[in-house]
Amino acid sequence: MGYIFGQGSFFLAQTLVVKNGGLADIAAVCIPLQVISVVQWIADSGGIYRLSQLVQKPAGDGALAGMLQARFSIGLLIGVGGLGLYPFLSQLYPGHIEPATYLLGLIGAVVWSLNATGLCDGLAKTRISALSISAPWVAASLVLMLLYPAVSLGRLQVYVTAAFVVTSACAVTVQWISVRSANIAAIWRVLEIDRAAYSESIRYSLLYIATYLPGVLYGRLVLLIAGHSLAPGELGTLVYVKSAVSAVQQVVGFSRRTVISTAMELLASEARFNLSRIVACQKVPIALCAAASCAAVAYFGAFSFLVSNGAILNMAALFTLAAVLWAIVSSFGFYLVISEAVAANSAILWTTSVFALCVQWNVPFRNSYLAVLVSELSMYVIQLLLYFVVIKFIGARSSR
Repeated sequence: MGYIFGQGSFFLAQTLVVKNGGLADIAAVCIPLQVISVVQWIADSGGIYRLSQLVQKPAGDGALAGMLQARFSIGLLIGVGGLGLYPFLSQLYPGHIEPATYLLGLIGAVVWSLNATGLCDGLAKTRISALSISAPWVAASLVLMLLYPAVSLGRLQVYVTAAFVVTSACAVTVQWISVRSANIAAIWRVLEIDRAAYSESIRYSLLYIATYLPGVLYGRLVLLIAGHSLAPGELGTLVYVKSAVSAVQQVVGFSRRTVISTAMELLASEARFNLSRIVACQKVPIALCAAASCAAVAYFGAFSFLVSNGAILNMAALFTLAAVLWAIVSSFGFYLVISEAVAANSAILWTTSVFALCVQWNVPFRNSYLAVLVSELSMYVIQLLLYFVVIKFIGARSSR
């Protein structure tokens, strides 16, 4: 809920900017933050889940310390490696990357590699973890609303990013103050290197990143590629609409937790490879996606009328329809995950994501948002076909 609240506050800030005629300026502020959030996700390296599990194990101190060390190592690698990549990225996106914004993003990655969100969750301090996740987005939202359009776009980008990173650092500090009272032995053992625990944690982190990175990274790369070819106003509309679509997908993701038991029962049944039943057991998440998409279209319809911009409604209608298709297709990926076929699902996501990005970059009409739409729809169709093949193959192999 913390993530949804934080994203909701930032969407409200975007809405106020658009209402004040800043549609063309949205991308310059929002895309850097979205990229930073991905970098922070990589720096966490699955710690939000792994640490919450390890802290509840009586004999998990060595593994817990190893995970803290491994995650910080990855954060430092991102920070140092990112400095080396700056000359290349500044040439790739000339005039789009403020040096201060880039440096703040790297600092944010290192800082977030120290976060104790997973520890807070495992110690039932969920309010602290929820506030920690939402606070940086709320701070960035307040800065955006207060300073736009009083300062230049370049300075606004830096100030919003600074608010996000500084608040992230404050959130990490509060987390550790809260966790310290639990007197976890591993907190005081982080300077003692247990090679076996450290190596296992590195392996876990890299596997986690490789498995889930396609879904996290794809949406940001789409916007970065679109930034090369779309006009500022159209790019801003795409960023604004995509923010709402992302919220719809978050609703589906959270609702899927409620059907895990039903899906597991399906997995254990004789008809576990019946494709129609796989979709049927997730009718609630799919229905929620459809309802949320309709609500989003209704909102954008009213808002586009208010600001006299019909392009917002047109784009919203198309991308929310694509979100419903995503909800159906991803139900098969969810089924593969609970079937412990995580590697197969990851391979499908990596392959189709790269394919979609190539389509977006190479289509003749890439200077239109339709390039994004066509690439996404083609990705979902190919994913659906691959899921059919893989699930049928698994079913045939298990029935032997």
